[in-house]
Amino acid sequence: MKINLIYAVVNYFVFITVAASSCFVIIFKHYYDKIELLDVAVYQTYRPAEDTKIYDNAGRYMMQYGQERRTLVSLDDIPNHVICAFVAAEDSRFYAHNGVDFKALFRAVLCEIRYQFTGRGRSGGSTITQQLMKSIIPKHPVNIKKGEYASKFLRDRLFKKKKTAKRNYFTKLVEMKYAQKMETMYSKEEILEKYLNEIYFGYEVYGIEEAARFYFGVNVFDLTLSQASILACIPKAPSVINPHRNKERLRIRQKYVLTRMFLDNYITKEEAKKAFMEGINVIPKVPHHEEGSYYYTYPILSYFKELIGDIQLRVRGIDIYTAADMRIQKIATHALRSGLEAIDKRQGIFRGPLKKITKHGYDEWKKTARQKPMVKEDVKGIIRKINDDKGMAIVEIGIQKYGVLFFSDMQWIKEYRIYLRGKIIKKINSKSFKKMGDLFKVGDIISVKIERVCPVTVLSINQDPLIQGALVAQNPLNHKVLALVGGYDKCSFGFNRALKAYRQAGSSFKPLIYAAAIDKGIIEQDTLIDDSPRKYGTWEPQNYNKKYLGYITVRECLTKSINMCCLQVLEDVGLDPLISFAKRIENLKKESFIQRNLTLAFGACDVNPLYHVNAYSIFPSGGVISEPILLKEARRKDDTLIVKTARRKGKRVLREESAFIILDMLKGSVGKTAIKEIGGPIAGKSGTSNNYRSTWFVGFSQDIVAGVYIGYDNNLPLKDNEYGSRTAKPIWIEFMRKAAVHYPLRDFWIPKWIEWKLINRETPLISTSENLEDYLGEFFYDMDQWILKYKKRKILNDEDDEDDDNEPGYRYRKITIKTDFEIAVGAFLQKN
Repeated sequence: MKINLIYAVVNYFVFITVAASSCFVIIFKHYYDKIELLDVAVYQTYRPAEDTKIYDNAGRYMMQYGQERRTLVSLDDIPNHVICAFVAAEDSRFYAHNGVDFKALFRAVLCEIRYQFTGRGRSGGSTITQQLMKSIIPKHPVNIKKGEYASKFLRDRLFKKKKTAKRNYFTKLVEMKYAQKMETMYSKEEILEKYLNEIYFGYEVYGIEEAARFYFGVNVFDLTLSQASILACIPKAPSVINPHRNKERLRIRQKYVLTRMFLDNYITKEEAKKAFMEGINVIPKVPHHEEGSYYYTYPILSYFKELIGDIQLRVRGIDIYTAADMRIQKIATHALRSGLEAIDKRQGIFRGPLKKITKHGYDEWKKTARQKPMVKEDVKGIIRKINDDKGMAIVEIGIQKYGVLFFSDMQWIKEYRIYLRGKIIKKINSKSFKKMGDLFKVGDIISVKIERVCPVTVLSINQDPLIQGALVAQNPLNHKVLALVGGYDKCSFGFNRALKAYRQAGSSFKPLIYAAAIDKGIIEQDTLIDDSPRKYGTWEPQNYNKKYLGYITVRECLTKSINMCCLQVLEDVGLDPLISFAKRIENLKKESFIQRNLTLAFGACDVNPLYHVNAYSIFPSGGVISEPILLKEARRKDDTLIVKTARRKGKRVLREESAFIILDMLKGSVGKTAIKEIGGPIAGKSGTSNNYRSTWFVGFSQDIVAGVYIGYDNNLPLKDNEYGSRTAKPIWIEFMRKAAVHYPLRDFWIPKWIEWKLINRETPLISTSENLEDYLGEFFYDMDQWILKYKKRKILNDEDDEDDDNEPGYRYRKITIKTDFEIAVGAFLQKN
């Protein structure tokens, strides 16, 4: 009786299985025939989307822009063990079937029936060709026969649900039919190449080449067996089986892949064990932007959007090569950020917590929280506990990671301002808060910096500064812009201060005034100028310290930034000649950018950081200037040239001798401390506008000229005594000190017409005495050679005052006393 019952049950299940299978085959055949294949020409011309990549002058990655992060590669460039890893992992019978593996499909159907009744795991039956079509079909919708119930039903199933994560049986039919057609159109090798360039690896990374770069920092032909097996695990479930998110799941899958490779005779057992024992060693996630690159890359990207269109950039992709040096760009970014934070703290204003945490906010915070925050990293933390007795707060800075914030480290706060919708609604003096609880409450989200991690993680408040700035660096010899930073962080890149800000230059404009005067022969560096009070009607200009030194040399005037001396030099040069000279080198195209009066001597001229730095390049370049270069070239993916910046011939605006003399004087302006910190020959000049609204420091070595601008976007004044030497100069020193590692400092180039002589400290005449105590060393033109050179050209006379682009004529004029140079020239002319 029991045996008959067992037979009956078995027969029942066999019948059900046969009936279900028969129904499946009938339904499958019915709907399979309803699918009309799309014109095969679409897939013959199909090409995966590629992104636009921007590189620096040495090919270092800067930025990626596009829908899909992908780099196409041919099958010949992919090692055999990489190909075998994917075939073993995804489709072990790839070389045996015609696009559909019916054996794997039948197994998948049985697993699906079991899943529907028991909830146990499913099994995939898709071949590599099917997976390829699964990726391509949504980009080229399939055609269904019209006018039939089945076609409408299929269309609804295919397109109304294609964005859902649920499985869709009808899409499988489409994939299978197209996979079989694909197999008749292409060879197995061609299908593998398309597949390995198409598959998704998570984090918007597509294709094996980009995956190798993203996860391991190597090209595909450098992948090891262990790395190849790891990448072969990811396409099955990129969001779950991922080396950055779930290494345990990945290890299980990797073991399966290596076992399949061994069973399919692709590798030996020993090779499989060795590859598995290497573990998972992936690099940190590569962002769309390399750190600090956005201010440099976005203007270039905007240019190409106008040139070839946004769709071309996002879908077809191009390769852009800039003049930047990513090493210098990172140094500039860090120097400016840390400098602005220091200035912001000196202002003494604390703007309170960012906001209060909520349950939803905490879930969002966990998604962006770092697993292992690093020292000196800026993070968003949550106040979890406040202990006023110990003067400290416990801050959650990562998932199960905590740090300590001490009240004693917050003595820089002089005023606590409470804001509502960007407006100040309350100001609290520092006398009103005596403990941590007066500043924070449990649940506050704050911005902190990790100062150290041993023995405990110590934090400090690190609010985003309201004060902004820019840092630009370029090579003065070829005028290629090595670094361009236009603000504190990428959140403010809508206004790129390095390119768009125009602010008064202050005393950083004075070297250009002295350069114009020296180049016209009006002064030499040893010329004496009277530093005394002056009055122009109701205007009574003053030195910044209201002190006057009497007769001093031009060198001392520039080194000490004496206003009265510069004012006298400007009077002798003349406003029109100086403005014309400034416009040639500062790219001043609007009259509103320059004051047409004597306040120019104090830097009452609006300049742009990029062009102000470019103007200073005339000193180390020997008087030659050119337009700054940001872009080298751009090419399409097939290597056809789109645009290339031609090598620009510089334009001479100063004699090389005049440029060197200003350079030598600016070595004194930069200060001995800066020279010692940086460790080599440097020169530069600071600048501060009225009421400390904008501050500058622009300086250079022989191979880098760099400038820093500091100020508020709304042009509000900084605190008193925030001079350029206190705000911008420390940032410049930090930048140059680190940049010197990559561009070693060397002696400045000295023109051949320059010679070094001793002059008297009191009366600037060249010394013939052997007593050196009363003399200073100065650089002069080699007068014999200079006179001979210009006599032959017949331009050395008192009437000729016309300039050409290369060798300007000069007229000698006295300011206080005749220089030794003037005396020698006059004596020579009298004799000849």
